[in-house]
Amino acid sequence: MADARFLDLHGEVDKLYQAPLDEFTAARNALVARIKAAHGADAAAHVKALVKPSIAAWTLNQLYWRHQPEFMALLMAGDALRLAQQQRLGGAEVDVAPPTRSRQSAIDTLLALATDILKEGGHAPSPDMRQRLRGSLDALAAYGTGSLAPKAGRLTEDVPAPGFAALAGLAIPAPDNAGAAEARPSGGSRPEPVKLSVVARRSKEKAQAAVSQAKSALAEAQAEATRAAEALGRADADWQAARDRLLEAQKGVGIATTGEQAARADREERRRDSARAGIGVRDAEKRLDQARRSLDQA
Repeated sequence: MADARFLDLHGEVDKLYQAPLDEFTAARNALVARIKAAHGADAAAHVKALVKPSIAAWTLNQLYWRHQPEFMALLMAGDALRLAQQQRLGGAEVDVAPPTRSRQSAIDTLLALATDILKEGGHAPSPDMRQRLRGSLDALAAYGTGSLAPKAGRLTEDVPAPGFAALAGLAIPAPDNAGAAEARPSGGSRPEPVKLSVVARRSKEKAQAAVSQAKSALAEAQAEATRAAEALGRADADWQAARDRLLEAQKGVGIATTGEQAARADREERRRDSARAGIGVRDAEKRLDQARRSLDQA
């Protein structure tokens, strides 16, 4: 078991959502105990608050962790369909049928994999469960790879379809009535299509925001790397000093061991001398006793 002082907390939490569903609570509580023992109750509070996923959510998590190529294909298909719909709303002649078919194919593939996962985990792939999974996969495709998408791999409930607020940034505003009237030619012909500049501008703004966030994250990561390097340098110096002390101690132990071995050998030799002397005493006593008996008989 890894030392709780050096836990990769994100990795450990991910492992909770990858494990069998019936092991979630015990594994979470064990992780809480390890963090609490090393860092205190406050540090463990976040993990303690983690909710056990529903069966449907657990299955979606397994799809993410075990079948990421297929899972990402669904999100990318959702992005492609949304882009095609935006372009069509903007007046472009775009066929939305191919991305629609790709999205449906991705959902069908994941549903088949989900059925196997449910059976493997001891859960019945009932029609109701399959319908719930289909609804969640459809919602995940609608979110696509957007920043507002739910955290894949750590879901705890079914995924609801994104509401208007989540999709507002993707909508193309219609012109007001006055503008529409001016743009509409006489004779009731088809109005001019809305330009795609609004979509392009918003895409650029989102990209710029993403770049800014990435720069901030990079600066933070570089600072963290610097701190880690400094800590490593200190730890290396401490280790070197401890190693030097250990070598000195080992030398001392070697000298003491040699002295002890010599003393032990000398003790054994003296023990043998003592034993031989004891035998000599007993022999002398016997001879003395015999001499006394001879004297008494004389």
